[in-house]
Amino acid sequence: MEGKKRLRGPTTKKYIKDEILVLKKNDGDGKLSAKDIRKELLKTHPGSKYIPKERAIYNIIQKNRDKVIFEPLDAPWSIGSCEKYNIPADIIVLLVEYEQSGQPKFTIRQARWFARLKPLVYEMSATKRPLENVLSRLQKNPAYLFDSHLALLAIVAREYSWLEELSQVGGVPYFDTSEIDFTIFTKGELFTDTAEEMASLVVEGFKRHLGEIVDKEESDERNK
Repeated sequence: MEGKKRLRGPTTKKYIKDEILVLKKNDGDGKLSAKDIRKELLKTHPGSKYIPKERAIYNIIQKNRDKVIFEPLDAPWSIGSCEKYNIPADIIVLLVEYEQSGQPKFTIRQARWFARLKPLVYEMSATKRPLENVLSRLQKNPAYLFDSHLALLAIVAREYSWLEELSQVGGVPYFDTSEIDFTIFTKGELFTDTAEEMASLVVEGFKRHLGEIVDKEESDERNK
């Protein structure tokens, strides 16, 4: 009698495989396990039936060891790295201000996108254009205490950086930005495009900044 055939889950989609490889590629200290990667995928793709089990994630990484080599571009940016990687000096003050708000440090890749996109994001979010709708959603949560134009720029820069890495890992010879350009700057949509996701992302990132404001207000109130 033949043994029972083992049931297999859905084939992992290529974009999921690429995300797994990018997450592992940026694991600088080597502590990110298959379990950790699966948790991250479940957060970014809630309800998806294409998230592989831990063993499958491990196998994907092992079969693509040549694609998960850490790149200098994905190291944390510093003022000293700006000249080498063509990050203009006049953007440094915004990068520092962003970190002072409690956000995690940008990579060099993210800082380059931050600098490249700053004039466009600030202009389009300040006028009656698609990004103004996104900005208004940012201003409806507690992050309005911070510079919401800066918050929006950071979100957009991270999206471009992430897609550039996915493109590289996927073997695309160059990063064609046509689709994301249209999505963000013509339609005014982000990948984190629900009000809840936007609020959660911004409020989480600016907790320290907001906490300092609250602490100061309470201190001032006590000293009256």
